[in-house]
Amino acid sequence: MRRVSGTEIEWNEFCNLLNSPLLTRSPSLLKIAEYIGRKYFAGEGESLKEYTIAVEALGKPAEFDPKRDSIVRVEVHRLRRKVKEYYRTDGAGSRIQIVLEPGQYVPKFVPIPAEPAAEIELDLPEIVAPDASEPAVRAKPGDWRRRFWLPVALVLTMAAIFFAAHSRAHVSDSAAEEIRLLAGVKYGPMASSLGEAWAPEPSVRGGHPVFGPELSTIPGAADVPLNAQRQGNFDYDIPLKNTVYELRLYFAPRIAAGGTVSAAVATRRFNVFANGRKILDALDPCASHPQTRWIVRAFRGIKADRDGKLHLSFRSGADPAYVNAIKLTRGQGGRTLPIRIVAKAAPYREPNGRVWGADRYVSGGSLAMRSERVKGSPDPNLYSGERYGSFTYDIPLPAGKYGLRLYFAETWFGPGFGGGGVGSRRFDVNANGVPLLQDFDIFRETGGSHRSVVREFHGLSPDADGYISLAFVPRVNNACVNALEIFDETR
Repeated sequence: MRRVSGTEIEWNEFCNLLNSPLLTRSPSLLKIAEYIGRKYFAGEGESLKEYTIAVEALGKPAEFDPKRDSIVRVEVHRLRRKVKEYYRTDGAGSRIQIVLEPGQYVPKFVPIPAEPAAEIELDLPEIVAPDASEPAVRAKPGDWRRRFWLPVALVLTMAAIFFAAHSRAHVSDSAAEEIRLLAGVKYGPMASSLGEAWAPEPSVRGGHPVFGPELSTIPGAADVPLNAQRQGNFDYDIPLKNTVYELRLYFAPRIAAGGTVSAAVATRRFNVFANGRKILDALDPCASHPQTRWIVRAFRGIKADRDGKLHLSFRSGADPAYVNAIKLTRGQGGRTLPIRIVAKAAPYREPNGRVWGADRYVSGGSLAMRSERVKGSPDPNLYSGERYGSFTYDIPLPAGKYGLRLYFAETWFGPGFGGGGVGSRRFDVNANGVPLLQDFDIFRETGGSHRSVVREFHGLSPDADGYISLAFVPRVNNACVNALEIFDETR
């Protein structure tokens, strides 16, 4: 989530709400709250409708009908109650209060006036003359309440500790599939704008956490939910299953003192070791990727050491070492797992069980949802989301050879829609500067609108920085794509 509109106070208050255990323990409510915040702070509050929340936040199909399905109204009602509860508990001392009015989805931020100083009431014991019929010391007024609530509070505290520990273990114990860790963060789990849960960093030796609100505006950070990093010389010891993993390390521009990012401190020249083996040597400079954006480095064949742990060591070089996030995904032997991305704000699962990740690794362009059914595909829902405009996907991959599939359908131009036909939309697609498609016209290729077409390419390699960069360049009107898939061809 990044801020384009709204004040800094509003931004901080919304982040505090998202970090509250009241929401982190409820993934569906957290998705809705994060989506509402993302749209509001992007200046797109007017797009917050029942339909868009259902499709883009909850992953409902494009044919979702709010008149028949009340899930959004029900969930937002629950969210409203949680927000009110937040301001009775964790947010009781906030300077402003977030309000979701009934029937509305755009948040309001209401200042909370300072309360006048409360009168001090002394609770003194009563002094009475000794009497044979009663004790020499009488109970103070309100003592029965304290005696009653003390054990209740103890039980509630123990329950909260149990559920917090269970919640944290549940996220990090997704080691069966994926481990997501936030550097410099001690509380969680937290959800990204893509709906993925990230756990706090594990035990760490050395270094220090640093926070920087400016990181929220950096492109490419959609799947990392917080503006923090660990700096210095430090080591992580991460327990792993006895299998092979893929490792992705996330780096933003280094945060300077005071939480700011500037060109003078944006370099990233340091070393990273995995179980004593150097995997990154003088990370920067990255000439082909601006230092004002996130970068991700990917590695395959990562295993636990003899003690069952992955030992990640960060050592300063010309610049202080640091990292923002760590992701470990259970691998597939010596091959990189397929990367499937659908142009939607939420992941999508095909009827056959294949999962497509939400739109990520992209800069430029916009997302749109289409309701008309696409022909010629075994799964038309794969084409119900679209990214259009001038945009680039920078996909981090280990060194090797890869195949690529691009999924297209013309869902705008044509009779009864945006008008026009052949020639109304033409664009190029380049991979690391090499042309893949030139003057591509979906309408001409498919013979009409709402018809699917897939283009496949082979032998692609990441650049020196570890990316396959797919640039969609308009010639006439906007470029567009519905989904893309990258698969390992390394032998």
